[in-house]
Amino acid sequence: AVWAVLLVVWPPAGLAVTPIAALPSLVLRGYLLRVVDGGIRGASTVSSFVRWGSLIRAGSKSTLLSALYFLPGAVLCGLAVGGGVATVLSPSGFDETAQALTGILILVSGFGLLIYGLVYLYVRPAARAVFAATGSLQAALGGRRVFRLAASGDYLTGWLIAMGLLAVGPTLLVPPLIVAAVVWIISPVVSLLIVLATFLAGVVLGFVLRVSAAWSTGRG
Repeated sequence: AVWAVLLVVWPPAGLAVTPIAALPSLVLRGYLLRVVDGGIRGASTVSSFVRWGSLIRAGSKSTLLSALYFLPGAVLCGLAVGGGVATVLSPSGFDETAQALTGILILVSGFGLLIYGLVYLYVRPAARAVFAATGSLQAALGGRRVFRLAASGDYLTGWLIAMGLLAVGPTLLVPPLIVAAVVWIISPVVSLLIVLATFLAGVVLGFVLRVSAAWSTGRG
């Protein structure tokens, strides 16, 4: 959060601390790769946070893999945003024909982005599983192997379990927040403490859910 604020308020400082801000994410991504591999092997326990250097390297490759798979989505997003900006600004020579074509471009690219987002949500964990099993980005980018895995019933089962955990798990935090809202009428201080405790519990719960989801997709 501090890094995001610095990027907006003081960009040079934000850029300077970017490597430090990125390290936790890279470590976590590398660790999740290790968990996926444990799921593939059917391990009954998850690994410890050891060999951080290897976790950072693996996390960097995992980030690159995600970026490459999302590249078509980024292109579609750029087309939609560019068309929207052109429509709002209406530069000189932007006649009715151009407006109509831009509208079609926005519609097609927006719908395409929605469809590709769903495909990405399903295929990207399969690519990560291939990468975790082989350690090769080339294999994880190979469409035939990844899509053959994604088309299997076992992977679909693991993916559905993972998505169920990630979708339903956060609802466990709703009751404490409702309690905090009710308690606010009586004691704002106690309400804020409940919110803080819920936030900390959410961090732990989010980690557990992501690890469980990674293991499920690896097992699938």
